[in-house]
Amino acid sequence: MRICISVGAATVEELAVKAEDALRYTDLIELRLDWLTPPVELSEVLDLIERLERKGEVVVTIRRKGEGGRNSFSNEERSKILLESASIASYIDLEIFFGNGVRRLVNEIRSRKARIILSYHDFSSTPGLDKLRKIVTYASDLGGDIAKVITYANEPRDNLVCLQLVSESKIPVISFCMGRFGALSRVLCPFMGSPFTYASLPGEPLAPGQLSIQEVRKLWRLLKLK
Repeated sequence: MRICISVGAATVEELAVKAEDALRYTDLIELRLDWLTPPVELSEVLDLIERLERKGEVVVTIRRKGEGGRNSFSNEERSKILLESASIASYIDLEIFFGNGVRRLVNEIRSRKARIILSYHDFSSTPGLDKLRKIVTYASDLGGDIAKVITYANEPRDNLVCLQLVSESKIPVISFCMGRFGALSRVLCPFMGSPFTYASLPGEPLAPGQLSIQEVRKLWRLLKLK
């Protein structure tokens, strides 16, 4: 079972330090480029991705403000960075509702190295299964290799919605809940079929309720899952 550590920082130099630290724990990391302070020097970012890919696999994303992004980048800036990164990184993560031209961008990324994660985030609730199924179908129709559906748990049973979504899907789906009630789905989604789950470096969560990699692995051991 795989764990992807998410890292973010204000500068490429700081991001490199955190990414190298993350690779001590796992072979899969997510670079949250939306944490970088604009303007971003693209060549520095690409050099970093290339160095990291020699040691593990890299997921590159620039989350928009409406789905948890830290700093504001235009869709044009985001598209350019993601497309250039796609020739080097193992995965590119972009929102299903990226905006105009998302299908064209997906097709352009598909012509390069990276696999595509098409993601959806709801920071206030966990919608019903019917809505989440439609989101997964849309991700598949757009050409995504993996659908990522992240919701917010307002009560423990919301975890069951995400776990059922993973278990019944015909394409690879990563789905879990954020928030203090969401730990169950974060921990269990790989055992239901998700390609991997996400965690943070110790003491550095990047999302509400995000567990550290040590916490995830400890819970796996306590539950005798691994």
